[in-house]
Amino acid sequence: SVGIYVNDTSGSMNYTNTGTITIGNALLQSNPSVGIYSNAQSMTEQGNITVGDNAIGLYSSKIGSTVKLDTSGMISVGENGTGIYKLGGTLQIDGTLKALGNNSVGAYVEGGTVTNSSTSLVIGSNAYGIVGTGTTNITNNSSNVTIGDNSVFIYSSDTGGTITNNANLTSTSNGIYGLYGSGTIVNNNSIDFSTGIGNVGIYTTNGGNATNNATISVGGSNTSTNSYGIG
Repeated sequence: SVGIYVNDTSGSMNYTNTGTITIGNALLQSNPSVGIYSNAQSMTEQGNITVGDNAIGLYSSKIGSTVKLDTSGMISVGENGTGIYKLGGTLQIDGTLKALGNNSVGAYVEGGTVTNSSTSLVIGSNAYGIVGTGTTNITNNSSNVTIGDNSVFIYSSDTGGTITNNANLTSTSNGIYGLYGSGTIVNNNSIDFSTGIGNVGIYTTNGGNATNNATISVGGSNTSTNSYGIG
């Protein structure tokens, strides 16, 4: 099921949603329900989108288009859900984004540019805040981030991707990752995960490069569960 289907036949449509959309659970993650499906050149979300399990809040299919979650906008998803799914282009997050269920993702972007200046980004347990695949450049300018246990704030899977953090990050949860990537990571502000157990400030993989220009504080480790605190 789809709440709103935006079909840009002109190739230059600018669409804005100011209403409220509520979508229930989908049976399968492979066949998700969608709050708004858009191929518009520009899409602005100023209303409220709430979807359940195995669902997508806003799906932008047009590569090279622009999507903005405005300061007045809110998107919330349940288990196995994705708040914003963007194919390339530009994503600007200024509003409220909630990935509340297990295996949920706040924003999933396949290439392009993501800037997070969110009013509130809430990441539940066993969830992801922002995920980039392909050559995705992710910049965080918001300290208004809540990270649940065993979750990741920003993850980039491609060696050509970049993550830049410009905001103070604080969490009291356990088993969390702040910045996790295979490409280039630059941290320009403090990360304080010192209260929880087994937290990691910056994690690089696949030969990625990381530069830290600030203070990172993590808590202790629990060797019985292989939960290690790593700056």
